[in-house]
Amino acid sequence: MLQKLTKYIAELKLLQLSRKQKPEIKNFTNFFTLSDTILLILPLRNDSLLNVNELINYLIGQGKKVTVFSTVKDFNKISLMNRCSLLEFAFDEINRIGLPNSYLLKRLQREKFDVAINLDSSMNIFNVAAVKLCSAKYRMDFSGKQVDKTFNIQILKKSEGKDYLSLINALNLF
Repeated sequence: MLQKLTKYIAELKLLQLSRKQKPEIKNFTNFFTLSDTILLILPLRNDSLLNVNELINYLIGQGKKVTVFSTVKDFNKISLMNRCSLLEFAFDEINRIGLPNSYLLKRLQREKFDVAINLDSSMNIFNVAAVKLCSAKYRMDFSGKQVDKTFNIQILKKSEGKDYLSLINALNLF
């Protein structure tokens, strides 16, 4: 019961914060080809980091500047970490209701990104908030409950472990 209440409060706070953003008309024609900077938001669960190197390698191969939003501990598990930059956070920067604190929000909003990609398919409220409140024009995520309220591009989730392959295939379309 308390967990549901906390999640509800977090969603209300996220809605309040996101209302400050101005909606704009987006043109999706060649959006990925024309994008230079990509923010990858890693899952908070460590078991989902297995195929992230493939995705980073693909993005760098496409000439994109990749920034990873993660803890230092998880970033160090990426074998291609020397080819991308880190926008780090610590777990004490997650407030009581599971959202980024104000200091972390300011850091997220200060950086400019063309595309933000949430790699956590579990719809974690912290990652959803990070994507929704960052400066990215295009926001991508795997299909799930209520993603259409936050993300303007949704990738159909295949079987576990093939999510990143689906994402790469989808990016090839743009």
